[in-house]
Amino acid sequence: MAGCQSAPSASADASVERVKRAARPIGDVGIEEAVARLQASGKALEGDRWTLEGPACAELVAWAEAKPIRTCAARIEPHKKALVVTATYDCGDGCSTQSFMFTEDRGPWHLAAGDAGHEVTVSAALDAYFTDSFEGQANNRPTVHRVDLQSGASTSFARCISPRISPAGKWLLCRDLEANVLRVPIVGGEPEAFSANPEPIRKVFLRIGLAIFPAPVVFLSDDELKYVITYEDDPDYGRVEIMETVVRWVE
Repeated sequence: MAGCQSAPSASADASVERVKRAARPIGDVGIEEAVARLQASGKALEGDRWTLEGPACAELVAWAEAKPIRTCAARIEPHKKALVVTATYDCGDGCSTQSFMFTEDRGPWHLAAGDAGHEVTVSAALDAYFTDSFEGQANNRPTVHRVDLQSGASTSFARCISPRISPAGKWLLCRDLEANVLRVPIVGGEPEAFSANPEPIRKVFLRIGLAIFPAPVVFLSDDELKYVITYEDDPDYGRVEIMETVVRWVE
């Protein structure tokens, strides 16, 4: 892949950019070795996911200038062709993130810097990644952007948040602010409903901080996924109810 991208530094800590540089690997660690490290030092979660302590996370992604990392999350993409690691750090009034990718035989690739809650998912063709943001938080305009890995060009892809690529790579799944699950053809198009919030009259808990809710779907297998809805039952006391739903997925 063309272009030049060095390991992240303080200059990479800004919010999500609309124009990025092309990505290139900053190491030769493939998915198999990265997963072995995660299995040795991380905590396994369902859906090919792990959490990792800060020092081990910084070592895995070859981040020599890493600041104290608050959280580190890793997952294999549902299509199995990439592993994505996102580190959250600099948590004062808000937090910042750095995201990295491992492919079959190369990695880490430094993909993106952003605010906390910033989600990154990689296409099955390994030609682009998708990331989300709120363009003008006062207007609640959630947007998923497509970033070309060769050129670094970023374009608006869909009006939703929390993107995730499907196992066969044909769809991007995302959420709207009512917690519905949407899907968009990977070649582009309008989002279409996939699975609806079963209790739409209840207020959905939204947060832009350590995470953005509703969260991305989790593929439990090639034909089954889980998603979570957090309802805000008593905002004065911070009481919420979390509901998990498992549905069948057909590509």
